[in-house]
Amino acid sequence: PRGAGALFVVVATAWLIRRLVRKLRWRQWRLPQVDATGHRIVEFYERFARLMQSLNLQRAETQTQHEFALEAATLLQPRLQAINLAGGPGEIADLFYKVRFGDQTLPASDIARVDELLTGMERMLRPDN
Repeated sequence: PRGAGALFVVVATAWLIRRLVRKLRWRQWRLPQVDATGHRIVEFYERFARLMQSLNLQRAETQTQHEFALEAATLLQPRLQAINLAGGPGEIADLFYKVRFGDQTLPASDIARVDELLTGMERMLRPDN
């Protein structure tokens, strides 16, 4: 009985260590990308910025992401309102702040919402619209 208990502790400890190592490797592999200045790159915001660049709208260095989103929303207001996405740029900026500065991982519902917003804006900006 004593030997079985000790064996169980050893096996359980080995299993926990192995699991921890795997988790750490996974996290290491999934480290956030950073730009040249060391700031975390938020892919969905980069997608938004590229979309705005297609309209020759680019964030100034002195502008916050939220100010840029407000400028984009103002510029696109009639078109965004027509497809029920008037608050889209602001929502994207808010979620950007959660990820970039709040160091949060977005839940699946927020990820789906961001994709919905960006896909809607991309469709709105297609030449055939």
